[in-house]
Amino acid sequence: MKFNFLSYLLASQAVSAFIGCPNVLSCSSQLQSVDSCCSPSMGVVVLAVQWIQNSGPSDEWTLHGLWPNNCDGSYGPSSGCDKSRKYSNMREI
Repeated sequence: MKFNFLSYLLASQAVSAFIGCPNVLSCSSQLQSVDSCCSPSMGVVVLAVQWIQNSGPSDEWTLHGLWPNNCDGSYGPSSGCDKSRKYSNMREI
């Protein structure tokens, strides 16, 4: 299965617009009036994706991490954010 990032991005923007989330940057002064479902509560979410050249199948990639950071530059909780979102069956998902 090939992953079409552009299709995903367009779909996610369409979903965001559909549910009524405003186009507000996290850590901005406007964020205080935005529903917490529309923006990360920690302020910033860093997504690290890595493609290791000549390692593994050419049509797959690894999600290295998704880290919440605070608006002041400090890191989120070391114990993680939400244990109910911990999955061990990623291949089935």
